[in-house]
Amino acid sequence: MRSFYPREKVVEAVEALERRYAADGHGIAIEQVAGGVRLVTKHELAEPVAAVLGRPRTITLSPAAIETLSLIAYKQPVSKADLESIRGVQCDGVLRSLMELELVRVAGRDESLGRAFLYGTTRKFLEQFGLRGIKDLPRPEA
Repeated sequence: MRSFYPREKVVEAVEALERRYAADGHGIAIEQVAGGVRLVTKHELAEPVAAVLGRPRTITLSPAAIETLSLIAYKQPVSKADLESIRGVQCDGVLRSLMELELVRVAGRDESLGRAFLYGTTRKFLEQFGLRGIKDLPRPEA
């Protein structure tokens, strides 16, 4: 039978590692993201490391994709019709791209006539933007 450490002990250990790796001279960091923990290259070293490894550091999004993704993140679950109403343009292609990148998913169906798909963000979205959860999104200015 497996024995597990108490949650409090694990949290303490993770926080101790975060503090240790946050000190100067370390090239790695501990991040709490999307309900989990990951060991990452420090942000200031990410681009040089990615260049050496031959990997792109981040996903590149068009302005339309960023706008649509932002709306989904803040208004989720949200229908395509609501997104198009807010943006003033169709967003079929942008939604398809965001779903292919696994940043957006179908989060359910609207209860109104037609039962339209409702969209929400994914765990990969949280990981990509370094968020612990949706509540960590910056508050929009009034």
